[in-house]
Amino acid sequence: MADCAGIVLDLRANGGGDELRARALASFFCDAPRVYAKAAWRAGAAHDAFSEPEERWIRPRPTGAYTRPVVCLLGPGCASSGEGFAKMMAAMPHVTAAGRPTRGASGNPAPVPLPNGVEVSFSRWLDMLPDGTPTEGRGLAPAVPLEHRGAVDAALAAGVELLRLRIAEAR
Repeated sequence: MADCAGIVLDLRANGGGDELRARALASFFCDAPRVYAKAAWRAGAAHDAFSEPEERWIRPRPTGAYTRPVVCLLGPGCASSGEGFAKMMAAMPHVTAAGRPTRGASGNPAPVPLPNGVEVSFSRWLDMLPDGTPTEGRGLAPAVPLEHRGAVDAALAAGVELLRLRIAEAR
């Protein structure tokens, strides 16, 4: 696919998985190290006890990057590590995020055993955009809003048209 003029990546149903794998995939599109997010980790029992925010970086592969136009379609089905991947891609200048906001559910949950033997899961971090804006409950807003209405996938069709426009602009 290195020779194609552009790519549409549909992330609307990416419910997550492993952010390290997402980072490995995103590195194919990365031409320079970029901050894609920040995270503040829980640092105590209080609801608002967090560490200082740490930058999360995407770095390029040593063999070069795909830097032609890319359109990433987003929507509320994109959550957790899927949102991390969307943020990685949105941090790159040749990528346009289009669609609807992601779910806003990237709290890095983990089970915690309680003294009574019950185990509960809760968010371990506060996930943020590079500028420090929290994304929990808000999601990543696309640069180009697109709606999906009706039986035909209008957002996909609009994403393809947006890619055609970006390819023309890049020439």
